[in-house]
Amino acid sequence: MEKIFIARKRVKNLNIRITRDGEVHVTAPLRMSDADIESILDRKRGWIEKHRGQMLEKARLRPQNFESGETLRVLGKPFRLRVEEGGTPGVAISGGEVVLTMRPGSTREQREAAVIEFYRVILTPIAEEYLALWQDRPGLRCREWHTRKMKTRWGSCNVAERRIWLSVYLAAEPREFISEVVLHELAHIKYPGHGADFKAFMDFFQRRIDVATDTVIAVARYRNC
Repeated sequence: MEKIFIARKRVKNLNIRITRDGEVHVTAPLRMSDADIESILDRKRGWIEKHRGQMLEKARLRPQNFESGETLRVLGKPFRLRVEEGGTPGVAISGGEVVLTMRPGSTREQREAAVIEFYRVILTPIAEEYLALWQDRPGLRCREWHTRKMKTRWGSCNVAERRIWLSVYLAAEPREFISEVVLHELAHIKYPGHGADFKAFMDFFQRRIDVATDTVIAVARYRNC
């Protein structure tokens, strides 16, 4: 599933833009209803997925060296990365920086592995919290779940095995978005595919963007189901 950022402005037509990082940005007229926006996005889904895939592939191939001065996002917030040599290897947040401590002469792959493990440690308790929340609903219980290094998908679900995989890179996103991804993957256990039943179930969630903070906000509309 992809993130969709929606902003209403004084424009005549709905416009869709795919960023270099694969984010979907939608600009809609002020008076356009949520239903009309969703209808257009459903019709454009094929185009969105095609072009988003192209952008994500380019982003995946774009080198990131995990060196001082680069930006690392944690739970939706950007932090400056500072790499230090010596001391006990590890990753920690200090002030407005993510401090990556490595042994002298570390390779890019070693620094990346440390960051991925840092993301995994952050994501695990948050995912467990939301899994416990959503699995209280009938038909949404998974048998097991794991994290995986996935850059082109937020998550995946093996319906037959009732197994869920979550991308470790979700740790870069806001907690509300992590909650929505968890629900999305659990919903596939009850409703395989993206048919009408699945879409109706996911209508319990209303996704919108707080333009002021550029943060994904997922608002649950609880109903009996």
